[in-house]
Amino acid sequence: MKKELQDCMTSELLFQAMKTDASDSDRATLLAEYERRLKMMGLTDEQVVKFREADETAINNGCFIKPDILLATAHLIESNMSANSIKMENCTFSELVYLTDDANSAYVRDHHWLSAEAWNLVCQHAIHCGICKSAWENRNRMKSIGLTEDQEGIFVKNECQIAKRLRWHYSEHIAWC
Repeated sequence: MKKELQDCMTSELLFQAMKTDASDSDRATLLAEYERRLKMMGLTDEQVVKFREADETAINNGCFIKPDILLATAHLIESNMSANSIKMENCTFSELVYLTDDANSAYVRDHHWLSAEAWNLVCQHAIHCGICKSAWENRNRMKSIGLTEDQEGIFVKNECQIAKRLRWHYSEHIAWC
């Protein structure tokens, strides 16, 4: 495998299994870890199927995950982007969480160098602005497949923990343990 399991955000595991040239053994390992994490959230078998279907749809729509770059280490919002550069239907659950995190960071740290178009994108997704489209999309998508707020909270907490460790270096704690 190209990426270590503990360094992959949850949807990234499914992406690696679907869109890379992983061996059958690696593919099985990636999918087993994906399902283990969903089960840690307390999802029923039916919810696991619906969660995976939603992630697969986003991946097939052209999500923003890259096969050779860890999602939690890269910027999702770049200075050359516009408010329409990121389409919600193309975002996996993990990307929606990470987009909110990236926008929050850009709102605080990057406001002085972002173009007006990129700043508009930040303002759409940062919680600080009150709009937080990506967080609302994540919540609504999770609600539509029957997840509770507690289950959503487990997912968001663990996905953010990966970003805290890999991108922000705030922690050495491994998520999803």
